[in-house]
Amino acid sequence: MSSPMSLKMLMLTVWMLSSGMDNFLKGTDLLRISQNRIFEKDFLSKKAQVTVAPYKVVNSSQDLAEIDLAKNYVLKTATGGY
Repeated sequence: MSSPMSLKMLMLTVWMLSSGMDNFLKGTDLLRISQNRIFEKDFLSKKAQVTVAPYKVVNSSQDLAEIDLAKNYVLKTATGGY
């Protein structure tokens, strides 16, 4: 089951359309990006130049070696539900 478009992607889409940026994202690209939190963060920060909270992609336990585990973090899956 695919996830719905996130609120921030919906808001960004409305903003882009109202700003005349209707060629920014189209059809399946918008759906692909909105269904993956990693793609979404990358798109928002790099293409749309929207400030996003700091994040780190964790693909394996080796990625955790670089993280200060004394701090609190929010862990989210990249796709699907929470």
